[in-house]
Amino acid sequence: MRKSGWMILLLMSVIQGCVAPGASETPASNFHPLGAVDEAVQKFHEMANNSQYKEIYEQSSDFLRKSTTEQGWENLLHSIRVTAGTVKSTQRLKSNLKQDASGTYLDALYDTSYTSADVKEEFIYAIFADHVSLTGYHVFGQTN
Repeated sequence: MRKSGWMILLLMSVIQGCVAPGASETPASNFHPLGAVDEAVQKFHEMANNSQYKEIYEQSSDFLRKSTTEQGWENLLHSIRVTAGTVKSTQRLKSNLKQDASGTYLDALYDTSYTSADVKEEFIYAIFADHVSLTGYHVFGQTN
């Protein structure tokens, strides 16, 4: 197995930390953050499979958008798509709910199979009263 070229691009785009100011609202009692994150990850993959990188960027948190340029984000996701293909399946391996003075975050690790690679993906979402917002994305893996 060889290391894929998109790992270098990813390292240039890694989100430094995961503090997204404003993620301090208390989730509503009928809102389930883990389920919302699983749905958001599924939507992320569907959009990425359809090359909707700009839309993913625009729907992400201010923190993510301030951490990387739109062009940098699009280049990263396009590079992953070219190297790894499209997402075939994903399964959450673990998650960790974190709360501090800046807000509440859910950090979730997924085992994801692309058509040409098996990777681990980490998604960090800020938790709000009725929605989640992507604040960080990391991918680790090798091409098949």
